[in-house]
Amino acid sequence: YINKKIKMQKSLLIIVSLSLLLAVITAEQKLVTKEFGADKFSQSDVQGWTVQGQKNLVSECAGQSVFGGYDAFGQGAVASKVYSSGVPHYELEISFELFAIDSWDDEVFTLKLDDKVVYTYSTQYNKVPPQGDRKISCGSTSWSDKFVVVKMNIQHNSQQFKLEMSSTLNQDANDESWGIRNLIIVANFVGYNSYTISREFTSDNFQENAQGWVLSQPLINPFTTCGADKIFGGYNAFGEKFVISKTFSYIPEHYGLVVDVTLWFIDSPDANDYLYVTVDGQRYRFNRGQFNFVENKKCGTEQWGESTQRVNLFFPHTSSQATVQFTDDFDEKKDNESWGIQNFVLTALTGNRDNQTLVVNELFENDFKQASGWKLYPNGQDVSTRISNCAGANLLGGYNQLSREDIFKIFTGLPGHTNVRIFFRLFAVDSWDNENFRVYVNDVLVQPKIAPFQQSNKVCGVNGWDDSIRNYLVDVPHLGSTLNLRFESDLDQSADDESYGIRDLKIWTYYGRITGIVTQELNDDSNFLVQGWNVTPALSTVTSKCGPYALLGGYNVFGQNTVASKTYSVLTKHNTIKISFKLFFIDTWDKEDFIVWVDDQVVGKVTKSETWGGQQNICGWDASKEEIYDLQFTVYHTGNSVKVSFGDKLDQGKTDESWGIRDLVITTSQSGDKSYENQEKCVVIFSEQNFKGNKLTVCESDPNITNWNQPIQSIWIPQQNSLVQSKVQKFKKSSKKQVQQVIQ
Repeated sequence: YINKKIKMQKSLLIIVSLSLLLAVITAEQKLVTKEFGADKFSQSDVQGWTVQGQKNLVSECAGQSVFGGYDAFGQGAVASKVYSSGVPHYELEISFELFAIDSWDDEVFTLKLDDKVVYTYSTQYNKVPPQGDRKISCGSTSWSDKFVVVKMNIQHNSQQFKLEMSSTLNQDANDESWGIRNLIIVANFVGYNSYTISREFTSDNFQENAQGWVLSQPLINPFTTCGADKIFGGYNAFGEKFVISKTFSYIPEHYGLVVDVTLWFIDSPDANDYLYVTVDGQRYRFNRGQFNFVENKKCGTEQWGESTQRVNLFFPHTSSQATVQFTDDFDEKKDNESWGIQNFVLTALTGNRDNQTLVVNELFENDFKQASGWKLYPNGQDVSTRISNCAGANLLGGYNQLSREDIFKIFTGLPGHTNVRIFFRLFAVDSWDNENFRVYVNDVLVQPKIAPFQQSNKVCGVNGWDDSIRNYLVDVPHLGSTLNLRFESDLDQSADDESYGIRDLKIWTYYGRITGIVTQELNDDSNFLVQGWNVTPALSTVTSKCGPYALLGGYNVFGQNTVASKTYSVLTKHNTIKISFKLFFIDTWDKEDFIVWVDDQVVGKVTKSETWGGQQNICGWDASKEEIYDLQFTVYHTGNSVKVSFGDKLDQGKTDESWGIRDLVITTSQSGDKSYENQEKCVVIFSEQNFKGNKLTVCESDPNITNWNQPIQSIWIPQQNSLVQSKVQKFKKSSKKQVQQVIQ
């Protein structure tokens, strides 16, 4: 069995997840950079950046240093830097604080990743609160300044990447300018919660074995060489819309698959010629850009060169079977445009070491008749019988059932946790024309993980339109025993013209890989205990009610620079602490800060959205709604005790601006001394030969088969180079010891 070492980055330092339900840990994370976070820094602290068109590199705003800013970055200023993640990641999390200073009049700030625009921001100087003014003091006092906390998760796989920031400002930096603080980049990559399903065609030990791969055309030999490299496919082998695929079976429970592969572009495929990597209809595409006449000439025709791309792709996925497909849309013959693959690795993300619990598994039977608990939003009308059939499988919604309607369900009785993973499949039926589909968790819009493209064909609905099936994964901080899941669409036609349906819904709760739970408190509304908290300035009461929720703080209790602190002692061995809690923003916050400290060091700031709207009005001023968020901060820490503090920078009375918290969970974890740790080891046992009959997944983290009372007639075992299924171990009797021996 594979015993590959997966390393966790030792230099984890501080990873702050301030995402308001956006930034998440799906496998493992590496801190790529943390810059411009100190209160004071100088030009000598700006390392590795290429800056053009600037007057200065560093300025000051509200007593803090800013990279760029007033009289520094204005018209023509462009700042860029090249980074290396050092790991084969599949996603980047990028966050920073953006300062838009002085007389902006609808000009645009732009962030590019590898020369592609990933974020823009535009504003006008004369917008008044709540849309604009944060109480910061930058530049001229004649203009309003804007402060924006930017956070994004971007699917990305190149270990080296370039970040570039610029604007369309057309005035000098002393008239309109921009700058940033607290730039943090985190790379998500396959780690301890994974196991390798297949490893094939490795460059260091290439085996010409295509067992299980199906080719769209028979070839005498599907392997070629390009210089010293062996390739599956290659020159004059794969091209001209060639398709290769392989189906992998008996995959134990998981929430996602990762494909790591090197793509070869040979000869003259150009920017309009794409290679597609597809898993069960979920698709990514890649091109080489403009071909080069002489670059890296190793094989193929004399006048063209080759190029390679190492890609690392995440696919939301839960089925026990997966088909991986590679194909192209090249428009020339294979002796002019061709491709191949190398270093193919398929990995499943399990969550087995995250203390993960499957709490919801519904809408998965092909013939389910009812979707209990699902209702229309916001009127609460029952939609549990709005069922349709699509290609032999029933859907909640679907053709002629759900279109313009938004639906929700409230799940209760969730066990203790700090995060949730939510998987479902969306059926987009008929004439969708770039309409959006949105997911909300507890009334907060979340950012799902989804492949950028899907194969489409006609599976249900009316003829004339293709349908697509999209796998979604939501992975967010979540606190409390209740979860409100809501789906919304922008569809603008009736359900017999365009519709959506849902099936295969799974929800897992988890803590992550922890060594201890320091506290779980402020969570019992019937007996809301507040012990050990120090509040300054001192208050006669430190609790309140906001609708059905008991809070530490709350309306007319915490505000106007209140700080609540508590010290926890006798921590288990650890090097990181995760602080998770539910925060209530109450009433008319206008971009002031809520602050979290650990051992008196600021680890993050958040604020209410730019409008005084919100999610609900259950306490406080009637004209302003509350916003409620599940927040999470992960901080490097090794001491035997920790002081956690929450506070604000509000400047209005507590009847005008206030806050409270509840559902506080603090956990510790111990990262390995190496960057990688052992992957999860799993096998699947079957009651019949040839991988048939009843089955059970048995993993190193949970090898117990006490409830298995049948013979073990076959065992599926992942191998380093491929799935070995030809040699089957047969047992007439089963025991826990036997299974553990197989795993070891």
